[in-house]
Amino acid sequence: MVFAASAVPIPLYSEYKGSIGLTDADISATMLMYLFGVIATLFLSGSLSDAAGRKPLTAVSLLLAMLGCFVFLNVADPLMVLVARAVQGVSCGLAMSAVSAMVVDLSVGRHEGFGMAVAGCGALLGVMAGSLAVGFLSLATSEHGVIYWIMIALLALSLALVPAAPETVVRRAPLRTACKPVVSIDPKLRRAFPIAGCAYIASWGIGTFFQSFSSPVAVECFGAEDPFVASAILALSMAPSALGAPIEARMRSGVSLRVSMAALLAFTCGMCVSMAAGALVPFLVLVALFGLSTGMCLSGSLRLLFADADAGGTAAVVSTINLVGYAGSAMLSGVMGALVGITTLVGVLAALALFAMATTVAVFVRTR
Repeated sequence: MVFAASAVPIPLYSEYKGSIGLTDADISATMLMYLFGVIATLFLSGSLSDAAGRKPLTAVSLLLAMLGCFVFLNVADPLMVLVARAVQGVSCGLAMSAVSAMVVDLSVGRHEGFGMAVAGCGALLGVMAGSLAVGFLSLATSEHGVIYWIMIALLALSLALVPAAPETVVRRAPLRTACKPVVSIDPKLRRAFPIAGCAYIASWGIGTFFQSFSSPVAVECFGAEDPFVASAILALSMAPSALGAPIEARMRSGVSLRVSMAALLAFTCGMCVSMAAGALVPFLVLVALFGLSTGMCLSGSLRLLFADADAGGTAAVVSTINLVGYAGSAMLSGVMGALVGITTLVGVLAALALFAMATTVAVFVRTR
């Protein structure tokens, strides 16, 4: 629900361009503000989760997600959009650490594959759900404020259900350690961590392109003014990730990550070609395949890390790899913001394809 709420504004950016004067540069800045909120939170959320418990941080995350929706309901200028996205970033950072760690803790020894899928792809599925909700609602009404009220109600319901969830932190860390940023890496993970980091940055970095520009891509490349097409593009870039995890789990760890990265690169190049040709249907198919490869990359990366991680360090591992992924995405988002003023959207995605090529080579070199 937290990530679904964060996705609601994205297909509406074209609407905001007409109503409050939002520009493509502003849209790129919204992604930076969102990533800034996530990154700032992930520096502390692992230790906070161990000190305060998973459930309290989950509740705070839901409250902040509701606040972000309230700000969007009253948005009047681009600055308010930036503020709302920063609030949503903080809420997503808390959810990504506390909720993901809780799911992984509870799945150990019973449903580990499911736990890895939720930890790696749950955020993407949430973004997909929020995007599709906007798309379908746009077919029924032009009053987009309704979707924010719906999200607020669902977030409130989620908040009411938090007490029923099990608390997995039995022995809590001292509160004085809660302000210690999570910046270290367990020595056992120092060989696997760079590999996982490459996969995370490549998959999430390219994913930020759709989170930032799904609406402009629909309008400028395919002439689709309706928010439904933008919602479909964003949803297809996220939804198939849930299928990627079980596919990846059937392969050996190192092999699966090589296959995943090669597929990510191939589908990204294919999307560039279909965008340049204005071929919407092939583009949508390739976007869905890209989403599938993203799920495989994220699941494979977590398998590498948790194979060597200590049982009590789940929150720290989740927070640190997410921090690296979002920090890399923030840098790529900055590059996209610089490129969008000097080249086309196809050129921006082509630059990301070159980055994917470099990270794919790195993964091939470091894996056996």
